[in-house]
Amino acid sequence: MKLKPVTLTEQEIEDMISDITDEEAKEAEEHSLTPLKDKILFEGEPGGAVVKDTKGNEYIDCTSQAWTLNIGFCDPDIAFVVARQMQRLSHVRYGFPTVPRLKLLNEITKLFKMPRASFNNMGGGASVEAAMKIALLRKKDADTFITAWRAYHGSSLATTSASAYMPTATRFLGFGREHFVKIPYPYCYRCYLGHDREKEDCTGVCAEFVKQTIMHGVTGPVAGIIVEPIMGPGGHIEAHTEYLKALKEICEQIDALLIFDEAQTAFGRVGEWCASDLHNMRPDVMCLTKGIAGGVPMGATLTRGDIVGFTESEEHSTFGSNPVMFAASLVNIEIIKRKNLLQRSKLLGEKIKDGILELQEKYPVIGDVRCPGLYKGIELVEDPKSKRPGVEMAHAFIQEGWKRGVIFDYNMPNLSPWGYDLRNVIKIKPPLTITEEQVDKVLEVFEECLQEVTK
Repeated sequence: MKLKPVTLTEQEIEDMISDITDEEAKEAEEHSLTPLKDKILFEGEPGGAVVKDTKGNEYIDCTSQAWTLNIGFCDPDIAFVVARQMQRLSHVRYGFPTVPRLKLLNEITKLFKMPRASFNNMGGGASVEAAMKIALLRKKDADTFITAWRAYHGSSLATTSASAYMPTATRFLGFGREHFVKIPYPYCYRCYLGHDREKEDCTGVCAEFVKQTIMHGVTGPVAGIIVEPIMGPGGHIEAHTEYLKALKEICEQIDALLIFDEAQTAFGRVGEWCASDLHNMRPDVMCLTKGIAGGVPMGATLTRGDIVGFTESEEHSTFGSNPVMFAASLVNIEIIKRKNLLQRSKLLGEKIKDGILELQEKYPVIGDVRCPGLYKGIELVEDPKSKRPGVEMAHAFIQEGWKRGVIFDYNMPNLSPWGYDLRNVIKIKPPLTITEEQVDKVLEVFEECLQEVTK
C-alpha cells in the first residue's frame, strides 16, 4: 500500500515539518516551559551518525540523542515499519494484544533471558516505576528501596527521590524521599571510602557498606536494591563484577529484589545485549529503554519467571500498548543482529579508548578513561595529582566540540550544598553505526578541544 496523504497535500505536510522562520522559532521559545538548545536539528543521515541543523551545518553526534539511536538516525527499516504499522493499526488500548506486541514479548524475553515483561511508551523512568511496583507487590510489608549516590533513575516525583539529590539542578523535591536510602557506588577513581583498588584488595568493602547500611540505616523492610550496573548520568562509572554479585547475594539474604536500571547500557551499547552479560549474571528485574526501538519512545521492565505480574489497573497507560513502538522494537533488534552491532561496538569502543589513552600521555588533564563499548566516559581534571574536577574545562570542551562539528555531552550536575561540582566527565556514545573514519574525526576533534581548553 503506497503511503499517500488524503486530507492534506504532500507539500502542506512537508512545509509543516521542514520550514521555520527565525521569528517562529523565537516565538516558540517563549511558549516553551522548558529551555531549548540553540541549534535546531533538522535531518539525520539514514542509519548513520551525522545530523544537520536548519542552517545546513553537519555534526557527528557522539550523544546518539540521549543515547537512544544505537542503529543511527532515521533508519530506513524503522521508517518503513512505523509507516506500515500506522497504515494497518495505529493504536489500541493497553489490554488489547496485537501481533507486534505478542512477537516482541517472545523475542525480548528470550534475548535478555528474563522470562516476563511489561512495556510502556514513556521510557526508563516508567520502567523503574514498574519495577518498584513489582517489588512492593511481592513483599507487602516492605516500603524501602536502596539506591546509589550519584544515581539517576528518572524525573517523575518518585524516581527523582530514587535519584541523586541535585539541589541547584532540580528545583523541586521528589515525593516519598523517606522510602529511599542511599549507598556509595564503587567509584574507584574517587573512592568514597578512602581505598585504592590498585594498591590493595578492597573488593568486599563497598558491599560490606551496603550490608551495614541495611542493618543499621533503614527504618523498614527493604523491597529492593535499584542500581545501574554502569552508572550513566552520574559519571560513567562501572561497577565491578564482585560488587554486583554481592548485591545479588544480599538481596537473597533479605528477601529483596535486585533491580538493574539498564536504560543506557542495553541493545549493544556496551558491546553486549546488556551490561548484565558483561558480568555473566541476571538481576531479578531489568529496566530497559533508550536503544530499544530505533528512536521510537518505549520502555520495558523484564523480570525473572516467578515474579507475580500486574492487574490491569496496576500497570497501564493510554499509549502503553501502541503497536507502532512494538513493531519498531522488533525491527530494531533484527537490525542490531544483522549488522553485528555488538561486535562493532566493542571494536570501535576499543579504538576510541586506545586513542584517548594515547592523548592522556600528552594531556594529563585526562584523569580517567572508562566503560566498555561505545559507552565512553573521559573524566577531566585540573591536575592528575589532586584530581580536582575540571568543571569549567568540561563545559568549554562541549562548546568547542560544537564549533568543530562534533556533539559531545557530559555527566549530569552533581552539586553539594557546598558547591562542589563533579560535572566533568565527557561522554562519547555515538550510534553503533558510526564509521571508522568518523571515529578518527572524533578523536581529532577531541584533541583540538583539549588544546583549546588547556591554553
